[in-house]
Amino acid sequence: MLTVGVVGMLVPSAVPSVPTPGSTAALTVLVVGLALFGLLTLRATRTFLLTRRRSDLVVAIGLVWLASALPPAMLLNGMELGWWIGHWLELLGIVVVSLPVALDLRRAAQSRPLVGDVSGSDLVTTEETFLGAQVRALTLCLARKDAYTEEHTRRVALRAVQVGEELGLSGGRLRALATGALVHDIGKLSVPDAVLQKPGPLTDEEFAVVKRHPEWGEKMLIDLGFDENVRQLVRDHHERLDGSGYPHGANGSLISFDARILAVCDVYDALISRRVYRDAWPHERAVALLRAESGTSFDVKCVAALERVLSIERAPAAAAV
Repeated sequence: MLTVGVVGMLVPSAVPSVPTPGSTAALTVLVVGLALFGLLTLRATRTFLLTRRRSDLVVAIGLVWLASALPPAMLLNGMELGWWIGHWLELLGIVVVSLPVALDLRRAAQSRPLVGDVSGSDLVTTEETFLGAQVRALTLCLARKDAYTEEHTRRVALRAVQVGEELGLSGGRLRALATGALVHDIGKLSVPDAVLQKPGPLTDEEFAVVKRHPEWGEKMLIDLGFDENVRQLVRDHHERLDGSGYPHGANGSLISFDARILAVCDVYDALISRRVYRDAWPHERAVALLRAESGTSFDVKCVAALERVLSIERAPAAAAV
């Protein structure tokens, strides 16, 4: 913009003149410009829904102002008040968009609102930056309690947001899914160490204690002020469509679609992870179990989406072999 401005002042003939208001050229510029501003606004809005940063919201608002300034510039002339209002909107829009974007470049974790390429995985890998210090504090507490459980929840969270993106979840739902997945086992902070870290299979009594962790986790999140969408994920991640899950034996429509995503990813990671009382299952065997129980225990769409995500992830390794 600076270069065009300087060239325009030094060599006015080098810069095309503004189209005549209402002309075919002006209408073309208007349509193309509004389309481009619309695309940028959608990207910035999606970024805001993921990050919930005020600066990203400001960028989206600035883009709306810039888009609003285009019709007066292309349809009115300098003798009309709307033309001047439009130019003031344009100036304010440039400032409102430029400042947050410039500040974002200085951040360690950039949200890149004009590009809109922040993913659900970014929320999980940099949870303190994007999801807040409270989520980070909970994951640290879980790591101190049991390193395996914290590592498991992080892997599950990454997988869940990948599946969520594959299934086209909105930015707000992806954010809730990332948060809920990262803390889905937080109730295990209330499970005695002797049970949680037992080097062998659990007794029926011990397993009954472990089965209460979704309820304990939900209560903890209520006390901490987490919203219902996140709490529901924590409460229902062990529920199954046929009612065979726990803690409440919920089934069918009582289990949200996002909780079904989390359940599938949770089971897959648990199966392929080595435990003290059993070896890790191979990928093929774990997927075969999920596929066999699709429609009964697990959601068919969620299992299929997980398979697609895993096939893309495993393709480079298979090609290398």
